[in-house]
Amino acid sequence: MKILHINVCASSGSTGKIVTSISKILGEKGHKAIICYGANEFVNAEGYFRFCSEPVRAINAITSRLTGIMYGGFLNWSTNKLIKKIISETPDIVHIHCINGFTVDVFKLLEFLAENSYNTVLTLHAEFMFTGLCSHAFDCLKWKIEGCHSCQRSKSISKSFFDQSSYSWRKLKKAYTLFATTKLKVVSVSPWLSHRADESVMLHRFDKYVVFNGINTDIFHYISSKPNNSSHNIPEKFCLFVTASFSVDKDDNKGGFFLVELAKRNPAIQFVVASNYSRPVDYLPNNITLLGKAKTQEELSRLYNLANVSLLLSKRETFSMVTAESLCCGTPVVGFKAGGPESITLKEYSEFSEYGDLDTLEKILINWFDKPVDKKKISDKAVSKYSENAMTSAYMDIYKSFANII
Repeated sequence: MKILHINVCASSGSTGKIVTSISKILGEKGHKAIICYGANEFVNAEGYFRFCSEPVRAINAITSRLTGIMYGGFLNWSTNKLIKKIISETPDIVHIHCINGFTVDVFKLLEFLAENSYNTVLTLHAEFMFTGLCSHAFDCLKWKIEGCHSCQRSKSISKSFFDQSSYSWRKLKKAYTLFATTKLKVVSVSPWLSHRADESVMLHRFDKYVVFNGINTDIFHYISSKPNNSSHNIPEKFCLFVTASFSVDKDDNKGGFFLVELAKRNPAIQFVVASNYSRPVDYLPNNITLLGKAKTQEELSRLYNLANVSLLLSKRETFSMVTAESLCCGTPVVGFKAGGPESITLKEYSEFSEYGDLDTLEKILINWFDKPVDKKKISDKAVSKYSENAMTSAYMDIYKSFANII
């Protein structure tokens, strides 16, 4: 089989790592994988193809913000380059992952694949592939049937004065109608997200699958011999909060504001934050330690292993790599219900309250913080569930479900 992957990036970020691991394992099994990407680092290696340069991407970003159309309309150069690559490679399957980041005209790409009857797998890592604009629709339900329009978040998402959510939703819906039912298979990274996709008038007629994101379990696993915490400037016992960017703004999706509130309420519990932070936060409670972003995956794994519990405070997550990584390292997870996390977790080693319910979450955290757990047992169960091999094996079954694919 020849699988052509399309993603915003090649090997960085969560989706880049996922695409790379799928391609690597496919290659080991005798199949051919090509990764087409449009942003971030240039990968000078066989099997990688960059269809959008950074200058073109910058122009695309400016144009998209001027018009309010984030996923198409003026991205012809990079989109045509990608389409020519697909034609020249004649893949058995085109596998679409995250194609945002001002790199490709989503509408034109989908129309091309549909009109030329390519076997297509669409993995939903977010919700923008069935909404008019947003990665997370939160409590808005316009995307389901009536269609996105009059979007209150349009300006903050697109950075444009023009609300093009209705135009984009209609363009996306039209593109999906061109697919034969047997030619597009929709994969979600969590049961929660799959349910959302099934409620979409765009996607309800296609076969749905759930495939958990794969974790590099050679790195994220239980470590029996742990280093001394004190030599690494972290407390002996602590609650770990991992996020890409730490913010204490109340409206921030990752929930740093709630972390501060929990710390104020529980001065006896130490909180360690592994994240970038862009502005001074010296007013934080003394029981919060800011480590900055973990420099390596190995360092992050060590932190998970050392922590008593991992904390998840997001308003919305379609999967939650933090949940999977923490459990693979043997550390329980507590937090708010955010959609994906509570639907993919090991339920016996995690507990969630309703979003924003700090009183309940505080009780959950206190209960789990000192609870004796068998970290090796947690890790063994999580590793079998979230491994890259398990992910790729599930995708192989989906690939083979297309007619005439061996």
